[in-house]
Amino acid sequence: MSAKKKGSKPADPLLKQEDVLQAVVIADSFNVRFAPITKEIPRVLMPIVNNPLLDYTLEFLAASGVEEIFVFCCAHADKIKKHLSESKWNKRSSPCSVTTIMSEGCHSLGDAMREIDRKALIRSDFILVNGDVVSSVQLKDALNVHRERFKTDKSCVMTKVLRHAYPGHRGRCLEDEFFIATDNKHTILNYQKMKDTRKVKIPMTLFKDHSNVNLRYDLQDCHICVCSCRVMELFTDNFDYQTMSDFMRGVIYNEEIEGNKMQIYVVTNEYATRVSNLTMYETVSKDIIHRWTYPQVPEYLGTETYNFGRNHVYSAKDITLQRGCTLGEDVVIGSNTSIGSNTRISQSVLGRNCEIGENVVLKNAFVWDNVTIESNCLIDTAILCNGVKLMSGVKVQAGSILSFGVIVGPDVTLPSGTYLSTIPPPKEDEFDEEFNDTDTSKDLTRSVSQQDQLSLGEGGIGFVWKNAEENDDDEDEELAREMWGMKISDVHNEDEEESDDSDDDDSGPPSVVMDDTEIFYNQVLDSIQSSYSSGAINCDNLILEINSSKFANNVSMKELVQLVTKAIVELPNTHSPNILTTKEFAAFVIPLVKTLVPLLKNYLKGSESQLDFLGSLQECCITNGSLCTSIPKMLNILYDNDTLHEQVIVHWFKKIPLNDSAILQQLRKNVQPFITWLEEAEEETDSEED
Repeated sequence: MSAKKKGSKPADPLLKQEDVLQAVVIADSFNVRFAPITKEIPRVLMPIVNNPLLDYTLEFLAASGVEEIFVFCCAHADKIKKHLSESKWNKRSSPCSVTTIMSEGCHSLGDAMREIDRKALIRSDFILVNGDVVSSVQLKDALNVHRERFKTDKSCVMTKVLRHAYPGHRGRCLEDEFFIATDNKHTILNYQKMKDTRKVKIPMTLFKDHSNVNLRYDLQDCHICVCSCRVMELFTDNFDYQTMSDFMRGVIYNEEIEGNKMQIYVVTNEYATRVSNLTMYETVSKDIIHRWTYPQVPEYLGTETYNFGRNHVYSAKDITLQRGCTLGEDVVIGSNTSIGSNTRISQSVLGRNCEIGENVVLKNAFVWDNVTIESNCLIDTAILCNGVKLMSGVKVQAGSILSFGVIVGPDVTLPSGTYLSTIPPPKEDEFDEEFNDTDTSKDLTRSVSQQDQLSLGEGGIGFVWKNAEENDDDEDEELAREMWGMKISDVHNEDEEESDDSDDDDSGPPSVVMDDTEIFYNQVLDSIQSSYSSGAINCDNLILEINSSKFANNVSMKELVQLVTKAIVELPNTHSPNILTTKEFAAFVIPLVKTLVPLLKNYLKGSESQLDFLGSLQECCITNGSLCTSIPKMLNILYDNDTLHEQVIVHWFKKIPLNDSAILQQLRKNVQPFITWLEEAEEETDSEED
């Protein structure tokens, strides 16, 4: 009998299976925030920048090394299954296996988790994610951290992935606002939703029991969790766990009884946001166009090939652009789409096979496939689903949704917040019964009687769905916050003001959302100040930093020149702790400009940019009178170094208003001798040539 060779024992197939990284994708939102669209397709199949939402989620998981994905479907499960069967995820070349789990009887996340546990599909640690998440996070590090924690503490059942985002950040969803307290091991000690409150109540026992407590309100929920198998058991054992919030409360506040813990993993430079409502749909679309989600950008997703041009314009093959049409910033155009003459498009996404007529204005519009828009139409902040047709002269105002196959016109104006569908709106009891919104958050949409309040025009086809007009007082503020495309001020009545007086000391200043130009200006000012403080300004490094900020914040060249100029002249006052006199300001800014000549020369290459620079100096004089005295010497320095051309300086000087403010009159007076010298020098040169 021959001896067995060492190591010839076959590997246990169960051990091999446990090495396979699994993920569970919940492809149902269990709410109706996108109704009436979701009456016909599931949210995860809604196109965002011309690709289904679900594909973004699957791409993100595949890029993170997930090998086996279970997509749990409830509403419209057959459509999700069909989409996956016809996509690349069903081909042999697919980087991972994707399996659909269909169950129409589930009405919440908890029901879905219990159904998955009943099928015994999960064998080891897994990723739990919603099917409407767009992310570039690499989960390898989060998974390793979770596993290391689990080795030392078996009670760690879940690691929740959060993203650092300051209050007011565009990626933070109002309904997901939360406050969290953790210990030095990142274990969650306290978790509170902040949607309906301005106060946080922290039990004193939290500080008595823990010597180190971190209180944070600068985090965003990515809706991505790294879970152990114990998570499935907890959902199965506790039928009152319906939502993720229920699960978190149960784990955190029953820790002493059940011994389970949740911890967090924070990402800073990666992208992860859930498309949870219409506002976030717009936000994530713009982030994809601006390439914050890289590598999940239009030219790398789906089967369509896009050309990426200036100002974030993406154009597919076989598009037709008639003479005179204008494409502004942030525009995506799908294949076989034609655009008529004198049409203006900005901050919009157009799908495939669309026909856009003449003299059409599209601003912040999301136009899906096979849409027809005839001449002289105006669309502002709206979604037009597949097959929609707008006859000539139709105006669609902000916050509107036109669902599949709707026809409007001709010469009709749709008021703000109009929702149209070819399916009649259900009665309120039918509406609640069918969709069964179990996550307790209020719907954006309510049905009204089928007697349409709005005329769709002679050729119009569709029913009117409207936003709720009769709500409890408690719902008014929330409804105003969640209205998409509406400019609604935050107004409180007298009773609310009185009740909030006691909160003023604790609430702190309100959050302010900075736009891209403000962020860019602050970054440039910080870069110049840091370089100056180091004792040796390196213009090459500054140019690299400014260019990086320019592309990151979508700043035009004109804005760059103006804001860099402003940052340079503001640096003396920003750097000094005291208010500078005119003489002190000049002693600071003139040597600074000499040092920054290579930087300015890099951006002031043409007459247009030089005029932008001089115009920005002129504007800065209005707010900083000390600058007027320094400008002549600054002009002389830049002229001697061939950074500013003589003709440009003279042209700018002649455009300074004669009878305007006293500060501009003083500016003209100060610069006049330098202009006279330039003109005399030119005359001498001409006479010598003669």
